[in-house]
Amino acid sequence: MKLKQLVKRVSEFADSDLQERKKKDRELKKTLKKLKKKGLELEKKLQAEVDPIEREKIENKLKIVKAQRKKGVELRKEIKTNLTKN
Repeated sequence: MKLKQLVKRVSEFADSDLQERKKKDRELKKTLKKLKKKGLELEKKLQAEVDPIEREKIENKLKIVKAQRKKGVELRKEIKTNLTKN
């Protein structure tokens, strides 16, 4: 293979990796929006709920949503910093 072809193949591999990371970032962004929406819905339900057992269930779900969203935000920041480095 000629040098131009080799360079082209390497750049294609690098670009495919970059495209894959961008795709994951977009998917993660959509998921984070959905989690935020779900968290807001749960907070509304929590305010309206009177039964202590149901309130506890909703609070547990809300804790899970908040924890997962926090992980997702941190992961997205990490992906973004890696994208800007390259």
